[in-house]
Amino acid sequence: MIRWSNQLGMSGTDKQINRLQVLLDDLESNSKIIYGLHITHVSIMSCFIQYRKEKHIHFVDGIKGVYTSAVMALKEKLKRKIN
Repeated sequence: MIRWSNQLGMSGTDKQINRLQVLLDDLESNSKIIYGLHITHVSIMSCFIQYRKEKHIHFVDGIKGVYTSAVMALKEKLKRKIN
């Protein structure tokens, strides 16, 4: 059972992404976290505009099932951990 989870989209250079993955791998190897990751080099931005000057929200997401792919990676790790 996952007690707490966070879904997050981030942007960064290849070097920054590699540094993040090394950090996450280190935390995972020390049993502090378990994570799923999917990297894409394409994103899409959508806007919801209620009032152009005051109330609008931008949504940024990766394409090709980024969150779904990350969850699948996480579930595979959890399955291996249980077996």
